[in-house]
Amino acid sequence: MKVKWIIGVAVVVLVIWGWVRVQAKKEQREFDQFMQDAERRATFGDKNAELFVKMLASYAKNGDISGVDSNLILEVYLPKAEAGNAEAEYFVGMIYFDRDEIKKAAHWLELAAEHGYKKAYYYIGSLYFAGLGVERDYKKAENYLLKADQGNAMAEAILMKLYDAGGYGVQQDKGKALYWGEKSADNGNAQAQLYMSAAYRDGIGVEVDYGKAQKYLELAAVQLDDPVWWCELGTYYLNIEGSTPGVIVDKEKGYKLVKQSAEAGVVGAQVILAGMYFQGNYVEQNFKEAYKWAKLAVDQGYSSAFVILGVMYENGLYVDKDLDKAIEYYKIGAEKGDLRNLGMLGKIYEQGRGVDKDLERAKYYYNKGAELGDDGCKERLSILSADDESMDAK
Repeated sequence: MKVKWIIGVAVVVLVIWGWVRVQAKKEQREFDQFMQDAERRATFGDKNAELFVKMLASYAKNGDISGVDSNLILEVYLPKAEAGNAEAEYFVGMIYFDRDEIKKAAHWLELAAEHGYKKAYYYIGSLYFAGLGVERDYKKAENYLLKADQGNAMAEAILMKLYDAGGYGVQQDKGKALYWGEKSADNGNAQAQLYMSAAYRDGIGVEVDYGKAQKYLELAAVQLDDPVWWCELGTYYLNIEGSTPGVIVDKEKGYKLVKQSAEAGVVGAQVILAGMYFQGNYVEQNFKEAYKWAKLAVDQGYSSAFVILGVMYENGLYVDKDLDKAIEYYKIGAEKGDLRNLGMLGKIYEQGRGVDKDLERAKYYYNKGAELGDDGCKERLSILSADDESMDAK
């Protein structure tokens, strides 16, 4: 965890160099004289003056104090921290935090928090949550994070995770997790937005609301710019087969998001795109495109893509008809757990599609699909079993 301290010039002057005050309305000449005096004091070894001059120069150049040697900041602030100044304890803690000296950071940040320095609450709370520099303790994390500034989306997100997981001194509480998750999401935290999207999608602690799930997912997807989330968001906009009531439907936007995701290598998006082109859903039917995207997904081992290529080889769609290849794809897909492949294998042997009719083998595949919960396989197995009983009766 890294942080940049964005400190305004006025704050630098008033806080960092406490032995002088500069009024914003002073004439340029007076300010120049003031700077000359600070530079002179710095040359004579005044570390406060040296720090002030360097921080002001860094702020003018970079907009922050990243250009200042952290050792100089420590040299000025460590004695004040050791004397019990809460603000100095915080600054020292943050210097160690930036330098990845986490145990030292935790020590000083906790002292600053105990002395009531509000900015320290989030940082020491997050360290107790993660178990960095201190032994993991959710109860201490909770106590500190609850004192953090209102609207601190990161603190709220950690509270969300803390209550969602429970343990380490805190009881799991999904209600509190959702409370803080919603606050954090509404304050712009992408991880909380994903959490709330999943909660509304699956009805976890709230009633299912696909509209809200879509809204939070879009907020997160815009921030994260991650092709995985483009795909999921795209499926909301496509609303394939109308399975998600209450969402905003935009076929063009949905197609664009899914295609961008597929082009970025997201295998789930490649399968969706292959299915769209294969069936002609939202796009003009195009078996060449269907093959292209299904093959990319198959090459990544995605089970749902095998049935598409199997059907294409079984029926000679874009590719030369090749039943052996079709069966090979169906079998691999079935081994990977995709139920549709089991059903297709059952039909091939039940109907004798290019192979000798073999009802026992058909029932074998239907039975495997039925055991895994496939309704189509259950139905065909039931029909074949009924036929067997009828034949036995005769």
